[in-house]
Amino acid sequence: MKKNLETRLLQLLVLSSLWIGQAAFAATFHVSPNGKDANPGTKTSPWKTIAKANKTLQAGDTVILHAGRYHNQIRPVNSGTGNNARIIYRAAGDGEVILDTFVWQKAYGGKGLIALGGKQFVTVSGRAPGGSDQDRFIRLQPTNKTEMYGNFTGSTGCVVENVTMERGSANIGPQRGWAFGDYWYKGNYESRNNILRHCEIYGYAEGKDASEYTEDTITLAKDAHHNLVENCYIGESRHVSLNMNSGTTYKNVFRNNVVNNPEHTAMSAYGLAEDPYRQDHHLIENNTFKASGDTVNPRGGPGNALQFAAYENIIRYNLITEAGSANNDDPLAGIAISSGSNGPLAHDNRIYHNTIVHNQSPAIGSFVFGGGQDKGRNRFWNNFLYGNRNTKSSHLLIRYWHGFDDGKDRWVQNIIGNPGGSPAQRAVNLGGGKESLAAVVLSRRNPVAQEFTAWNGFKNIYDAGLDGSTFRNYYAGDYHLKTASPYVDAAAPLTQVARTDSGSGARLKVDDARFFYGEAHEFPGWMNVQNDWIAVGPDARNIGTARKVQIISVDDATNTIELSAPIARRVGDFVWLWKDSDGTIVIKGDAPDVGAFETGGSVKAGSVSPASVAKPISAPAPPVILGLNTIKGASINCCCAPINGSLSIHPCTLDGRIP
Repeated sequence: MKKNLETRLLQLLVLSSLWIGQAAFAATFHVSPNGKDANPGTKTSPWKTIAKANKTLQAGDTVILHAGRYHNQIRPVNSGTGNNARIIYRAAGDGEVILDTFVWQKAYGGKGLIALGGKQFVTVSGRAPGGSDQDRFIRLQPTNKTEMYGNFTGSTGCVVENVTMERGSANIGPQRGWAFGDYWYKGNYESRNNILRHCEIYGYAEGKDASEYTEDTITLAKDAHHNLVENCYIGESRHVSLNMNSGTTYKNVFRNNVVNNPEHTAMSAYGLAEDPYRQDHHLIENNTFKASGDTVNPRGGPGNALQFAAYENIIRYNLITEAGSANNDDPLAGIAISSGSNGPLAHDNRIYHNTIVHNQSPAIGSFVFGGGQDKGRNRFWNNFLYGNRNTKSSHLLIRYWHGFDDGKDRWVQNIIGNPGGSPAQRAVNLGGGKESLAAVVLSRRNPVAQEFTAWNGFKNIYDAGLDGSTFRNYYAGDYHLKTASPYVDAAAPLTQVARTDSGSGARLKVDDARFFYGEAHEFPGWMNVQNDWIAVGPDARNIGTARKVQIISVDDATNTIELSAPIARRVGDFVWLWKDSDGTIVIKGDAPDVGAFETGGSVKAGSVSPASVAKPISAPAPPVILGLNTIKGASINCCCAPINGSLSIHPCTLDGRIP
């Protein structure tokens, strides 16, 4: 016991010496437009320019930016050395900090007003000390021609939060908004473990040529992986608002964002030809995607809300709206699964609990171009696919262009229909001619009917009355469910315990493990990316009796899930998602609801009310409700630090956020 105590005391002394050593060298400086660079940089005698801070800051240092307009970029000479020894630029909260002009830099990492390319562990925060997530005290407003607002190209562990990015000139926007790498740079600049959060990023689509308009609002390319974009508003561009345009982009997380592009496509994961091709294992959850169902600028063009030429991704709990075009029959969709050239594409995606509504195209479409070969084995579970206003596409909700699909996709418990339509309406096109949903579901002679047949009693449903019976206010863009909707507590479980499972222990075998996220161990804890929690139980209508447990890892190849604790189960037990990647419980009732919005839950998708992004339309005549195959019914760590003059061990949050 005495030896253990001595060992523990020695550990405390080592920790305290490390903390004191770090504290001795860390410093806090101040910058104000009223200061002088010859000053010591204190609060009462601040520096004048951010350039002075850029040259001075060392790992562990913080600079407080006071209100005013600065003609500098944030571009530190040095880097931080770890999450606990960052270089931090923080707004004071005494007014807006506006960055406008800067000296153009040719180096890839030096582009933009926040130029963090090639840096490690640098934080730029517009959140005031003691402030909230709604703070945005830093504003980027370039008044000269610029390639981008800023970049993480070649960066590791950098954080930009609570910043507004907008054009400062009336007729010139950045060519690219924010870059996690860029396809057009020569060489590979790995960008990993970076965070962009609580930001508002506005592009510009009205320029006459590429030197004036914004091509993409956010770009991820050239080995950008394990990055996090969350709680951001991502605005318009001429091309794509959130674009992963490289074949070496993988394992990024996008959650709780609003992506709104009235000029073309909201989000795309379509890599340019590279070998080996990697565009995979992204997690896309709780976002709102709105695309160019009605293009504002005549130079723009109709686009998809979410376009994927990618594989093994999870797309869940998203609101997807306003995609396509009313004026043509192009292969556009709310979610477009597109198989392109060079490599295995568009297969094994898990697309579930999305609300895909009020589009001018099919809700979900699949097409082939450029010689793409490998697509299919995608799973579509518990989605609302409602309202295609395009008469030229015959109001189809599901469409496979360019020939029959391969018959490997699977559709379960999707609620499909058009306001005022009927089951005889052609709702599905499998590539060889338009078929009514009734024919696809009921005709066993259809060679691809197995894709739509029931699973454990859960069937695809045609319902033309969702606008009146189910959604709170469809025509005002409120797609939460009414409490009396038949689709409350009506979603299918995602998979079930496999016959090969042992029935006990912490290694669970299921029929399909790809539904669940288990990549969090590849992210540092301070990024707060969590593995899913699942619920496992025998009753599809009583989640309360299910066992809840967090996932440690997922092996897609063997459909094996490693659990944080052993649980008892039986072959055939159902498996649901219980908590998502930020720890939010996604089931509020006896079972999950269909679609993205759980009744009784808070507004989740995109962290905003859908009414703020969906365009109201005039209501048609009262619909006829028709049914077919209806069913009833941040990591905590221990720190050693002096408190009130004595040495103490206490919990502290180390999530990369400024305390």
